[in-house]
Amino acid sequence: MTSYQNLQTICPETSLTAANAAEFSQLLTQTIRESEVNKILINLKKVELVDSAAVVALVKATRLAKSQGKDLGLVSVNSQVRMVLELTQLDRFVQIYRDEADFLGYRYELMAA
Repeated sequence: MTSYQNLQTICPETSLTAANAAEFSQLLTQTIRESEVNKILINLKKVELVDSAAVVALVKATRLAKSQGKDLGLVSVNSQVRMVLELTQLDRFVQIYRDEADFLGYRYELMAA
């Protein structure tokens, strides 16, 4: 977990399944409730799989973040995880971003020479 400026990044190191979903949910809840930041980014680059328990943890965290006036988003979502999020329609509830800059709202413009 890294933090700077107004952003807290959580980087799970393994797949999110029933075996570790309670711990993941607790980490998200603690981060949302106790952190001074108002943007929480979950980087899933090392997550190869999520199951229904992880989906429930993400739903709960998203609801809590919204109730606290905080933004929560996902980045580096691989195709297999994205498929689970789409099948459960969680992609309509939790925002998925291309990268951290997209999450923070930075826009890049190409400048013609």
